[in-house]
Amino acid sequence: MDAASLVPGFRAFAREHTAEPVYAQLAAHMAEQPALGALLEAAPPTQRKPVLLFAAVHDRLLALAEADEPLPALAEYFASVGGQRAADEGLTAAWQAFVAEQAAPLRDTVSNRATQTNEVGRCAVLWPALSAISLAHGGQPLALFDFGCSAGLNLCVDEMPVDWLDPTGQRVLASAGPPPPAGPRLSCRLVDDRLPPVQPWRLAARLGADPQPVDIDDAREVRWLRACLWPSETERAARFDAALALARRARHPVQQSDDGLAVLEAWLDTLPAGTVPVLFHSWVLFYFDAAALARHVERVRTLVRERGLVWLSAEDAAASRAIAGEPAPPRPEGAAGTPTWWTCTARDDRGEAATRWLACSHPHGRWMAWRG
Repeated sequence: MDAASLVPGFRAFAREHTAEPVYAQLAAHMAEQPALGALLEAAPPTQRKPVLLFAAVHDRLLALAEADEPLPALAEYFASVGGQRAADEGLTAAWQAFVAEQAAPLRDTVSNRATQTNEVGRCAVLWPALSAISLAHGGQPLALFDFGCSAGLNLCVDEMPVDWLDPTGQRVLASAGPPPPAGPRLSCRLVDDRLPPVQPWRLAARLGADPQPVDIDDAREVRWLRACLWPSETERAARFDAALALARRARHPVQQSDDGLAVLEAWLDTLPAGTVPVLFHSWVLFYFDAAALARHVERVRTLVRERGLVWLSAEDAAASRAIAGEPAPPRPEGAAGTPTWWTCTARDDRGEAATRWLACSHPHGRWMAWRG
């Protein structure tokens, strides 16, 4: 594989992620000058995504800042380390100099890490999705299994209060507030007049599984999660800190496994009668190749048919099409950012696995179009 094969990914990133101007400009330059992103060739094939290279560079800058070492010119563009410079004509040269100087540690990170954006903003959509599932099952308690859970922060979904806003920014709905101390207060803009369900629900059990779970007590591992955030989004970083503190209090179980579905199958046997098991994952199948995606879909659909599993997926259009067997609906008008399509697959009256489009959202939960 050569750097030129990475061009489509950089071009797509530049087009879809204008909310992070520094990364968008760099991606556009790397689409024109593939050698600028050549380090990404060191990553495993399924991880050769722009987000991994950007996270590796961000992680290195965070490490230098933590060590109180002199920061390079590139740091001037990263608000997360005190930079205040907007993307300009000097950005590409600063990037090139830093990547050349730090090539060895960057190559090591790209070779051995996976993108693990444990984005708790998605809980603003996960919350009503779980409400819809609970309503469809007569209010029975739910059991949540987070596949590819990273540090397991989204297992705390019931402990994060949510406000849903109308297009003008006025609150129109709010979740039932958890008792203090609660996690970060989330907000999500509704892009049309369809309201999501907000009936309270209860989790009777929860478990996360990941090939490389992040130890929330390990500062080095937590720094990697910070590096996977956009550097300009200081409010998002504060939300992450609050979610991390919540997870440290809650200590919900997370298990390492290269076969998360095998862990899920064993876990199903432990659940009390009358509990509705829910498999959830977000932006995980994006990293699967076609064969692995097809196997995953078939294995989960079998569990839906045979074990009564409810499958809640938040993925890009391609993975969602593989799940639903049809193209995703049109993206909401005026909604910025790569859409995340939420599908829900459950056993129907004939005992078959039936999929419906539940919602479309911003990948970080900033906006949502509820489809139900």
